[in-house]
Amino acid sequence: LCAGALFAPTIVKDSERMTPPVSLIVHYVEPGSSAESAGIQVNDQLLTVDGQAVTDMNALRAILESDGDEAVLTLLRFSAVYTAHMDDLRATVERGAVEVIAFADSDE
Repeated sequence: LCAGALFAPTIVKDSERMTPPVSLIVHYVEPGSSAESAGIQVNDQLLTVDGQAVTDMNALRAILESDGDEAVLTLLRFSAVYTAHMDDLRATVERGAVEVIAFADSDE
């Protein structure tokens, strides 16, 4: 998830009750973007960026601020785990070419 991505807030009545685990889900992928070329699809769950667990939006923002543009994303699609290689992750997210939203997992 690179430059051009918007971070949409999770809509929750009482956000203080929203406790981990939280899933970061790809909400939008711009057609023709490098994210689409990397194979990222809507409804993919973001697990890691460069091996760092992405447990919430703050963790994702911290990774984007500290890492360079090149990144390896680990994603979950249905029951399959796969990787996507991005050369311009930060730029894609900042440009809004990829949007990620957070959902509280209901299994807990």
